[in-house]
Order: sequence, then structure tokens, then C-alpha cells
Amino acid sequence: MEGISKGNKRYNIICLDDDRIFLKSLKMFLGNRIIRDEPYNYNFLFLDSPLKAIRIIDNLVEDKQEIALVMSDQVMPQMQGIDFFRQTKNKIPESVRILLTGQAGMGSALSAINENILDKYLTKPIKDLDDLVVTIRHLLNEYQLKRQLDAQHKFIAGLYEFGNFLNAQTNLAMILEQTLAFTCQALECSRVSIMLLENGNLTLKAARGIPKDILKHMVAAIDAGVATRVLKQQEAILVQDIDQVPWLTRKINQEYKSFISSPIIYAGLNALKKPLGIINATNKIDNKPFDEDDLKIVNFISSTASIAINNQQDRYRLEQNYLNTIDALSLALEARDPYSRGHSFRVMKYAEAIAKNMKLNNGERNLLKNAAILHDVGKIGIKDHILLKPDRLTPEEMLQIREHPKISEAIILPISFLKEAGRIVRHHHERFDGAGYPDQIKGEKIPLPARIMAVADTYDAMTSNRPYRQALSADAALRELENNAGTQLDPGCVESFLSHLRRG
Repeated sequence: MEGISKGNKRYNIICLDDDRIFLKSLKMFLGNRIIRDEPYNYNFLFLDSPLKAIRIIDNLVEDKQEIALVMSDQVMPQMQGIDFFRQTKNKIPESVRILLTGQAGMGSALSAINENILDKYLTKPIKDLDDLVVTIRHLLNEYQLKRQLDAQHKFIAGLYEFGNFLNAQTNLAMILEQTLAFTCQALECSRVSIMLLENGNLTLKAARGIPKDILKHMVAAIDAGVATRVLKQQEAILVQDIDQVPWLTRKINQEYKSFISSPIIYAGLNALKKPLGIINATNKIDNKPFDEDDLKIVNFISSTASIAINNQQDRYRLEQNYLNTIDALSLALEARDPYSRGHSFRVMKYAEAIAKNMKLNNGERNLLKNAAILHDVGKIGIKDHILLKPDRLTPEEMLQIREHPKISEAIILPISFLKEAGRIVRHHHERFDGAGYPDQIKGEKIPLPARIMAVADTYDAMTSNRPYRQALSADAALRELENNAGTQLDPGCVESFLSHLRRG
């Protein structure tokens, strides 16, 4: 957990006093006693100048080094001790601050404590340095305990945010990337990988800190030993020394000796466990082995990720099934109305050509492609005697036909990755002059992909046979497009389509 390890992190202690003899005594006594007995890595700095001490504090803060405790004399030529603490308080707000003062300065010291400038004061002269060691140790223990509690609170808050973020995601790549990032941060490790089950095989889906030249080797090694055990036993494996594991005959990488592999298992409401994959973590930044606390963290992460991954996979399957249903509806519509056969495909090709000519990006072009294929699916909700009528429609029948963009949108909207396509489909019969349907919006308020599709749809409708009229020739249809530019159609989209056709 970030910030609570004891080992290699260094904590600075600053002792400031202009009395060099007293400072020398502190150096001989405090340094040896506290450095020898404490489990933390403390570094003492004994200074005789407040100005120098301020410069050193600035440098330590800039280097992001922690200052655990600062002890200063009150009476010094360059600056009073309380004034020194006033200047440095905001630079090192978490540090313990002790003032050494004579009896005459006790009132000022108490006021400084009440103002939260000091944590404690001690009266001089210091008669027993053993008492001073006990006091400093006690304050350092409080400092370390506060650090640990703060780190734990921060970590718990991070877990909460991590879970909320994953549960809000519908994109698998984002779920995996956030899981990698959080695992690296929480475990303070440099290498994490996620493998998911696909068709009975584990596939590496996401990784951090793994060179490309060893990816293949790493996958083979994990697949051959660790992953099989983790998934079969549905239990995480913690290895603190890879050389002490007899069954692990193949080494993934010679650079590390400790790793954790945790199963990603979704436990549904029916109590059945569904294995989804595994998370592997290696290479702690400080080269220490992973421990039981790290194992608990990885298990929590894998449990949280399992919910998001399972939800995404279920959503994907549901959307694919729904999309297959829409495709079936489109085929049923074409079988029902022979005059619409191939219409959506041709509209898609024309719209793609216009979009390419207008230099739309790949994402916008894919969006337009999906919208074009599905733009008339709502006609499945129009009755046969209207949809297949061989004569021109009555005004009442036209009102019903004009419902099909809204019906198409309603059919498409449940598919999350097609929601924007649904909005385009809704507006593909709007007119540039605002006289279209269903919302009578005009000009650039109509989404550009819908304006493009309107040109493609109009051209294909004019060049296709209808029950009540014969198809126009290509030249006649192009003249109609030009005549309707600025009224029914966006002039820019018409010009892009004409430019495409002129180039052949």
C-alpha cells in the first residue's frame, strides 16, 4: 500500500540550534540512539543557521523527500525559532515541529501551539537526553501512525473510486487499462498483465511494463504452469521466491523472483462461479517480494474487475444479439418490399464517398456507415397497404410514413455503440431549409452525417424504380440534386457528391 512501507524510504529529521556545542551533543546522542533502534530509515540533519535550514527544507521539498520532524531552538541571532516555524509551516505541514525554549519563552510557545504552528515545546536546558530521545520517539511514532492511517484512507478512497469507475465503463479496453494502472499503483510494481479466457484459451489482453520481445515467451510460460493452477483451483498464488517453487520449472523472466497471479472470477446471483481470466503482477519497484497484504489487494482488484468485465461481456453479447435481430429485420423489410432491396447498401456507399471527399475522420465515417445501413429499418413498423402502395400516398398516409425515422431510432438506441447512429437516422429526412421531418430543424443544426445521408438517400431514391414511378437517369437525378441544394439539401454535401461523381 502506497506510503506505509518501512524499508528503503528515508525520513529526514532536522535539528536546528545556534549553540554548536549543544548541537554536537545532540548529534552524538540522538543520531546513534534513534537510527540504531528505530525500524524506519531516519536521516538526521544538524544545522546551526535558520536561513540555511530554510534552504535545505526547500530543496528537500522540491526533491519530494519527507521531513518527519523539525526541532529548533527559540533564541537564535538570525531568526527566532517561532518565526522560523511560521515561515516553514506551509512547506512541511505534516512534519512534527518541536521548539526548545527557556522559561521566559513558554508563553509564546503556548500561543504558537494554539495557532497550530508548533506541536510541542521543551524547556531548556535539556538535563536528560534520554528523556529527549523518549519524547522524539513518541512523536515519530505518532507521525508514522498518522502516515499509515492517511495512506490507508487514501487507498480505501482509491478502491471506491476504482470500483465506481469500472462499473460505469462499457468499453473493455478502458476497463483493462484502468485495472492495470490501479494495480501498478496499489502494489508499487512495474509489471502487470491481464489474460482473459476466449474459446477455452487464455489470451493476453492488456499489459504494462512488459517488453514486446518477451511477451510471447511470457504468455507461453504462464499458460504452461501458473495460469492453469490459478484457474483450476480458483485461488490466487503468491510466490515470494520463484526459486523455492518446485513445480515452477519454467521461469517467465530472470529479472524477478516474486509474483502474484490472481483469478478473475465472476460470482453471479446463482452462486455459480464463472472464470474470466487472471491478473499477474511482478517486479515490485523496491525489489522486495510481494506479501500477504499485496495478495489481499490483488484479490480485491480482480474481484472488482470481474464484475465490470462480466457486465461488459454480457452487454456485448446482448448487443450483438440485438444487432443480429436488426439485421434480420432489415432483411425481412427487403423481402417484404422488393423496391427497397439493396437501397440501404447503396446509400451507405454513396454516403461513404461523400464523407471521404469531405475529409471526415475514420470514426465519423464508421458512424455514418452504421447509420446508413440501418436508416430505414423503422419501415418494418409501417403497414403493408401504405409501404407497398402502388400509387402516391395520401397526406394521412404520408404522416405515417414520416414516423419511420423515429421508429428506426427507437429500434437502434438500445445498442450503446449505435446511439449516435440512432440520432443521425432520426434526422436523415430533415431539410436544409427546416421544412423536413420529424423535428423541422434546419441548416447546421442538422448533424453533418445526417445531411450527407440525405443527399445519398435522395439520389438513390430518384435513380431507383418505385411502384408509382420509373427511376430517373443519373444525369436527371444530378440536376435535381443541384436544383434542391440550399432548400432540401446541404449545398456543401451536394457539391462533394457531384465532385466525387465527376472524378468517376
